[in-house]
Formats: sequence, structure tokens, C-alpha cells
Amino acid sequence: MEFTKIGEKNIDGFRDILFLENHTSGVPLLMLGAIEDDRPVGAAVLEADGQVSRLISIYVERPYRKRGVGAALVQKLSDFSKESGFVAMETEFTSTQDLQGFFEQAGFKLFSGNEVLYLPMDQVINTNRFHSFLEKADSRLHCVPFSGLTPGRLFVAYEKLGLLYDNSIEVVRDLSALLMTGDDQPVGLITLQRSGEDLIITELKSGEYGYGGYSVLFGFLYNRLKDKQGRDLAIGFIGADDDKLALVSEIAGDLIEFEQGETIFHGVL
Repeated sequence: MEFTKIGEKNIDGFRDILFLENHTSGVPLLMLGAIEDDRPVGAAVLEADGQVSRLISIYVERPYRKRGVGAALVQKLSDFSKESGFVAMETEFTSTQDLQGFFEQAGFKLFSGNEVLYLPMDQVINTNRFHSFLEKADSRLHCVPFSGLTPGRLFVAYEKLGLLYDNSIEVVRDLSALLMTGDDQPVGLITLQRSGEDLIITELKSGEYGYGGYSVLFGFLYNRLKDKQGRDLAIGFIGADDDKLALVSEIAGDLIEFEQGETIFHGVL
């Protein structure tokens, strides 16, 4: 069994099993196909919705079911979501015991009272705090880490944000990110630099999206920092006024413990 990204060159072979009519945004984040003996036998489609990736459709041809094809597609999309900085992968389903069992076996959990399953990228996350935090985020936005962007693209994005891009300043590229709309237009950013063992937020901007944009940025940061679980970690601001600190505390207080003074994060996980 082989797995391949689906794009313009090979989409015709998968079109009958992609179910593109299910897509809400019209711009899939990732389309993934399964092939055996040069024949498409399965496909899954992922979209971005703020800080959550959404599995819009998954299908496996009947002769190939119960052979691990669907599970492999879900795992690959989950890995992609985690590497891309999403805090969870979500899917809606028609309630059948077999389908719910399939997703739960893959690690998904059921939102009570509806037919939505979610897979947190951090399996030890407190689910009540997680739900509360997600409700604050603007679902039209997502983050793209600097580590996945070329200097040229960063330069253009900074210009659109009215900022000066200086590639001589060393930021932590996997923790710094652009805040993007669904059509990949930059509307904000967060940048961090190292100060000894600590981290400093040097830029924080969400433009017209305000509260909802900050929520997406801090969701990205939280997810990226989860591998530091158990470590003493502090993150401070440069030049942040009291109003901004109060706003950030209100936004991220469900997931992050705050202290008074110059250091506002401490012991994030």
C-alpha cells in the first residue's frame, strides 16, 4: 500500500472518492490518497479551521476495509496536523457504532451531546480547559510557523503588516508564526527570542481580529511548547503595556498559569 498527496496532477483518479461537496472552505489543507496496484483505494481530506484541523471526508473502497487503510490515513493526517502546529484534529460523523468505534480506536474523543469527535495533539490536555480555550479562537484564522516560510515570503508578509523584516535578528523559528486568513493573507504574528533558558515575546499582533486572533496565536504557542512538559519555563514580553498583558491573561488563562510582574508565563505545562 502506498500513500500520496493528491494534487492537480493526480486528482482525476481520486475524484470519485474525495467527496469534495463536503468541504466547507473550498480550500483543502491536505488531500491524501491510498494506492494499491496503481489503483486508488482510499482518500481523506483535511481542512484548516483556526487552530483546529478538520477531517472533512475519509473513504476506503469496500474490498480494502478492515485492512488498516483508513487507520493509516487518519494517522498520517494526525501527524501532519501535529507538525503544522494545530492543537487538535476534529471530524463530524453520522452516528453508527462501527464508525464511532473506528475513530475512538484512533484516539478521538466524543464531544458530549453531538456527533463531533476531536483528537487533541496533546493527549494529556485537560479537556474542559481545552474546550474553553477553543471557543475563544477565531475559526477563520490559522498559524504558519516561520520554520515553514522562506525569507522572501516573510519579507512580503512583514510589509503587508506594516513591519520591517530584519533577518539578522535571530527568532525561534518553530515558535514564531504568522497569523493567516483562510486564503493565506497575513494579518498578525507572534515572534519569540531566547534569553538564556527563557523565551521573550518580541512581537505580538493580531490586527483587526483582536481577541480571536490572539487566541489562535497562543493556541499555536501552547501546542508547540507541550514537549517541554515538566520543565520550568518562563516567557516574558518586551514593551507590552498593562492593557495587552491583561488581555493576554484573559485569553490564555485557561491553559497557562500567570504570574504578576515582567514574566507573565511561568511553568506553562
